[in-house]
Parts: sequence; structure tokens; C-alpha cells
Amino acid sequence: MAKAVERDIHKMHAFARFRELPTSGARRRFAAWFEPDHRILEAASPFFARRFADMD
Repeated sequence: MAKAVERDIHKMHAFARFRELPTSGARRRFAAWFEPDHRILEAASPFFARRFADMD
């Protein structure tokens, strides 16, 4: 099961594609959709916070 969870995290990092949303502020906003098989959001999110620090 641990291997499957790690694979889900990898797939989220590799295949999530973000689209820019309309905004009226100075910061850019993006959204993406990914439906993992396991509950990985907490484990996978630090990667996106570091990589996309200037985006909401």
C-alpha cells in the first residue's frame, strides 16, 4: 500500500496541470484537478507550495 501511495504522490506531482484563473489582484491564481486513489493531499502539497510560491 505504501508503494501505491508514493506512486499517487508522484503522479500528482508529474501530471497535475494548472490553468490560470481570472483575477483582479496582483497575484496570479491557478487551479488544477487531480483525483488520486489515496488520501495524499497533505503529503503532496508541500511540493506545490515550494514550486509555485508566487501563485495562489
